[in-house]
Amino acid sequence: MKFPPFVSRLLFALLLSLACHAQSPPAPVDLIATVMDKAVSRVYATMDQTTRAALTQEKALDLFDAKERKILATAYWHFDVDVPVVVSVMHHGGQATPPFWLSESGFKKTTMQVKNEYYTYDVWQKPFDAGTVGLGINGFDRHRSVYFVSVAPQNPDASVKISALYPNEAVGTMERGAMLYRDWDSLVITELPDELVGQTLLTTYRGRAREAHLSGAFRETRHPSSPTPDQIALSWTGDSATTQDIQWRTDTSQQSGLARYRIQGSETWQHVEAPHEVIHDRLLANDRYIHHFTAHLESLVPATMYEYQVGTGQDTAWSTTYTFQTGPTGTQPFSFGVGSDTHATEDAGKTIQAAFAQQADMAFFIVPGDVVDNGLYRNEWDDFFAYGAGVFERYPLMYSLGNHDDQDGLGAAIPLALFAYPENGPKTEVPESNYSFTYGNALFLMLGVDTQPAVQAAWMDRVLSESDATWKFVVHHFTMYNPCLYHEYGVLRDALLPVIERHQVDMVLQGHVHDYMRTHPMKQGQMVDNFENGTVFVNACAQASDEPVFPAPDYVAMYFRNKAVYLNIRIDGNRLTYEARGQDGTLFEALDINK
Repeated sequence: MKFPPFVSRLLFALLLSLACHAQSPPAPVDLIATVMDKAVSRVYATMDQTTRAALTQEKALDLFDAKERKILATAYWHFDVDVPVVVSVMHHGGQATPPFWLSESGFKKTTMQVKNEYYTYDVWQKPFDAGTVGLGINGFDRHRSVYFVSVAPQNPDASVKISALYPNEAVGTMERGAMLYRDWDSLVITELPDELVGQTLLTTYRGRAREAHLSGAFRETRHPSSPTPDQIALSWTGDSATTQDIQWRTDTSQQSGLARYRIQGSETWQHVEAPHEVIHDRLLANDRYIHHFTAHLESLVPATMYEYQVGTGQDTAWSTTYTFQTGPTGTQPFSFGVGSDTHATEDAGKTIQAAFAQQADMAFFIVPGDVVDNGLYRNEWDDFFAYGAGVFERYPLMYSLGNHDDQDGLGAAIPLALFAYPENGPKTEVPESNYSFTYGNALFLMLGVDTQPAVQAAWMDRVLSESDATWKFVVHHFTMYNPCLYHEYGVLRDALLPVIERHQVDMVLQGHVHDYMRTHPMKQGQMVDNFENGTVFVNACAQASDEPVFPAPDYVAMYFRNKAVYLNIRIDGNRLTYEARGQDGTLFEALDINK
């Protein structure tokens, strides 16, 4: 039985919890989130926009009673120790106001400092008896260089065991070269006082800065929801030739959703109910909650034009009629578009609009990550939908998660809720964060940035082994080849390139770097003279950038910056035609690949 995507995500979390229940207790309730949700509700009830915008850290603290303050001071990070310990909090000196609880709870600022490549941290210390250690929020200011912690026994001859750690972050050792932030693993300790060397290190992630954000936090969307369905968009969770997923939103007044569809020109409508999930953006002042609906259409006729409407099921509440065409079977020709790093910008929106205006037969569009600038800010998705209006209702959008979509280690709940994608990725990962789909005789493997490359490699190897597709594409946000990040992603290359080369993947569609770059066919780090023996790596940024140009290595066939680009890739049996074009239709380069 096929469940709607949001139901599948809930079932995945439940089953994972049950599978682990015999080995570990249930996760503690997130008390910080509960306190902050209530505080934000009070802010909306008692403050106008001007007062909200003027909230300082000091004024924000006045919103909480004594019980709530205690939670903010102790429930952000807590763990048990089996012997008396000294806890060191490494607080970034660049934060204007230290967390309120540090001095209040007895922490003393020392003369010691810890440094990494970019930041200097002051060391605050406090002794604790054996038992529970509770630490508080990083502040109300969303300061991204959040504090990290080390723990040492008070008795130098003793050892300490840490248990019941919440949240369950990685535990390491205080030493030079140690990683601090799980979402920035290349940022490591460079300078460390001898007194702290060897202590137990509790790492964190920068996204925790958001958990108590109040000062300068409140946003508004330019496109608030209403009772009328909007942000209608297409994607696939199943066979692109015989299924179609349609999603849209309303405000919370609408509880039911319905889609109706028929082959274009026919008389009889078929109806599909569309369940909804609530999407919550706590700090979106003028549209905090929306209802998001997804209808899954099945048993469609391949290569056929359909028309559809969405609504609440009432005859007077149907949307405008839109069309979509189901995918082909076999080797029927088709084309698709690609543009990376749209970042919810107007410029990238113009690129997408131009692509479909100029290429009449383009079937769908791929974004290799960073669809918006901040994936957990729903107002940015609202802008993205507005810029894509007229396109997303007719052509499926398929994207991989970039670091801005899945930012700061907080996950990609909003991006994954807004589009329905196949749940066929690695079983250990969040559904839809990695997935594959087939269109015609082409296979696409869509990789998210927050999955370990080794996990992705094992999954890719299986999917590629089972595929008989003529053409194979891998879509990943981070680059494996690019002039300005030439040495940056060695772990990614080491894990993925052997699989890509073993299965003769034709093209890797990348993002992250705001440029246009196409390599010659590559194999084992070297150029080869035949497309059939190598893989082409491509960046095509959909927005113009003013970043500097880097020297291009020999493996680069074409490279430039400061122009918005989209790809039009056409597949006709054993022939692939590739074009890189600008918003005005300018052809930057083209090539043919024949098998």
